[in-house]
Amino acid sequence: MEYQSYPRISALSEIAWSKKESKNWKDFYGRLTNSHLQRLSNMGIAFRDFPPTAIYKNGSITVTLPYEGAIVRYDAQGNEPTTQSPLYTNPIETKYYEKYMFRTFFNENTASPAVKVEKLPVANWTTSKVGIIKISENISENIDKNGIWYLTFNPIADETMSGFVSEVSLFENDKLIQMYATQQALKSKFRLRFLTENYNEKNHYHLDFIVENKEGKESAAKVNFDCSPYQEPEVKVTSSMAENPKFPFSRLEDYNLESYLRTDVPCVKGDWILYTFTNPVSSSKIDVLTGIPHHPRFIINDGFVEYSYNGVDFIKGDSFDYGNASIYPEQAVKAIKIVITGTNNEPIMAAQDLRINP
Repeated sequence: MEYQSYPRISALSEIAWSKKESKNWKDFYGRLTNSHLQRLSNMGIAFRDFPPTAIYKNGSITVTLPYEGAIVRYDAQGNEPTTQSPLYTNPIETKYYEKYMFRTFFNENTASPAVKVEKLPVANWTTSKVGIIKISENISENIDKNGIWYLTFNPIADETMSGFVSEVSLFENDKLIQMYATQQALKSKFRLRFLTENYNEKNHYHLDFIVENKEGKESAAKVNFDCSPYQEPEVKVTSSMAENPKFPFSRLEDYNLESYLRTDVPCVKGDWILYTFTNPVSSSKIDVLTGIPHHPRFIINDGFVEYSYNGVDFIKGDSFDYGNASIYPEQAVKAIKIVITGTNNEPIMAAQDLRINP
């Protein structure tokens, strides 16, 4: 309750007690971060601190503190930072920004949400006119390694989703890597998958696509191109539980971290979900997540994961802790199984794509 309520109550008080002509965000934020947060801390209130901003560019992560003197810590393995995590002091040189997480800490009991590193958009547009825009961008600085890359088109606001995108092409040294010709609506918030296998720092990359605004309503978006930190091997998912047709088991096979499975029934003791890889997968760590992404509803409370090197004999891994579990295989894995040992006391269960680390 305190985390959800503070420092929002401070802002509500500012609005209620200040004359209209006296309201000034910069002045209020300065007073809030220079004195009010310390006052809340002295009162023992576990408030929600302000998160930092972390930007990746040209092989370096640079963090902007949310206010002067803020303490920011980071984790380089994709976990939420703790009070024992390294302190951010200077830009971090790395090409593997995807796993870094940053978090502001005010004291032992008070912290901000953990945030991922952002990359600057590779392209953008804004228009309210009916017509076609052809966009071509040099994105050589954006691509810095081999891997699976995702291109996402992100409307700036709910009111700027007009338009369609088509003929999306990625070129390496003027040679076409892949093209998506199908026209897709901006409001569908789609993403496109590309694979780079011949990267070197001398390569030249450019991105071409077409935006068509048919209605004359506002169309404005940022285009991001990010490398996945995970492997995406072909996998087949089966289960003892009935799926919700709108959230089928195939959603656990697409490696879209925003999509998820919903069963059509509660989970009970003896239920299971089985992931079977077409070819065995070598990995240092595989995370098994349940519940809705970014919102821990419909998680597994009682159960564990097990894994098999041959698809027949299974080894017990972690028990679920707040809906999540991990395995640390020593050989290539053929199958992973979620074993449920009790109900989650909710009408359904949800599960997410595996996070398969290199």
